[in-house]
Amino acid sequence: MVGLGLRRQVQAEINDLVTPSDIGWIRVNSQPMKQALGVWATKGIYLHTQHLADHVKSTLSGLYTMIMIMIMRIDSGLDEEVTSEDDEALKGVMGHIRDGETFKEPQLAHERRAD
Repeated sequence: MVGLGLRRQVQAEINDLVTPSDIGWIRVNSQPMKQALGVWATKGIYLHTQHLADHVKSTLSGLYTMIMIMIMRIDSGLDEEVTSEDDEALKGVMGHIRDGETFKEPQLAHERRAD
């Protein structure tokens, strides 16, 4: 995957091209080509930056959703007192913790695919 730094380096190299240039007795006006390459480099930078912004927004949205679901679960059952004799309360609390762990796993798998 090409990073943003490499894209900006290519854009800088395009901007540094000298036009027109003389090759022997022929003068070559490469300004239209330089301009077109500059436009494509700028589009590449924009698309890459937009992809990164979308990825961050998506990740934060998923994190926010997970936090809100966990808060609702905490409010609905994790405030229960667990004693050593109350197996059902312990199972209920462990179920809430398990559900939180299984909720995070798809998020991590999605992040691994994005890298």
